[in-house]
Amino acid sequence: MPPARSEAQRRIGLLAIEQAAWALAERDPRFGVSATRTELDWALKSGHLSVWAPSHMVTAALHPAPDASDPAALAAWLAEDLGAALLVTAGAMPPPVAPGIGVRAVAGPEELATLR
Repeated sequence: MPPARSEAQRRIGLLAIEQAAWALAERDPRFGVSATRTELDWALKSGHLSVWAPSHMVTAALHPAPDASDPAALAAWLAEDLGAALLVTAGAMPPPVAPGIGVRAVAGPEELATLR
């Protein structure tokens, strides 16, 4: 996906990520979709698997977030915003993150399952 050149393209890219999140939740009922920090915090504290739908948090953010053309950078932005201890990506390595956040790339679902 090329970088967004307008606000409309930025929103369309974010909606594409959200659509993928809902498609994953439809295919695997273990996952819920979270759009806000409150929903993400609740899922983490409750031990529920959650997929992030980024539009709400990205458009409401006080500091700029990457657009959907760089999902790994968007994941790093979220990790920093949440104060995460570890960022795990599938396939792509994210750009550098804040000190104190570990980074790990996994090749696929089999390797991801070993993290629990």
